[in-house]
Amino acid sequence: MAIAETVAGVRNTLRMKGVRIAAKIEPTTSLTCFYDNETGTVGVPSWQVIRSTAALHRTLVHECGHAFLYENNCAATPGFENLFGRLTSPYPKDHRLLWAAITPRQPAHVSSYAKAHPEEDFAETFTHVILGTRLRNVSPKLQKKIQFVHDAIAQHQAAA
Repeated sequence: MAIAETVAGVRNTLRMKGVRIAAKIEPTTSLTCFYDNETGTVGVPSWQVIRSTAALHRTLVHECGHAFLYENNCAATPGFENLFGRLTSPYPKDHRLLWAAITPRQPAHVSSYAKAHPEEDFAETFTHVILGTRLRNVSPKLQKKIQFVHDAIAQHQAAA
């Protein structure tokens, strides 16, 4: 499947959940979500496509979670810091990010990678909400994170 078809599929998945983001999704050299002033871009590198279409779809939904976070200023919502942490917290060194990704998921996080940084925690939780993955051993805090994302989506549907 071509990148354009996968991007269209991600846009459709988001639309079906009532999520709209303004960020462009386009080919770049790295997989990322970044903002240059007011313009957001979710980058799709060609090497990501090689892994699998399903992996690319999931990863793009995750990157769109970053865009949703920024575009809707979710971090300013009461309770965000208590649940996810401060976005101004520094990212750990790369070796710690890798460690977070390979250590077991904790009940307060939707995935192992979510432990890496509050921004990743939100994006991974957003991905879970959008794709409806199944979880075991869910803590009350994780239930609150999931509800926070559901509420943010509902709030911004009404505002659109």
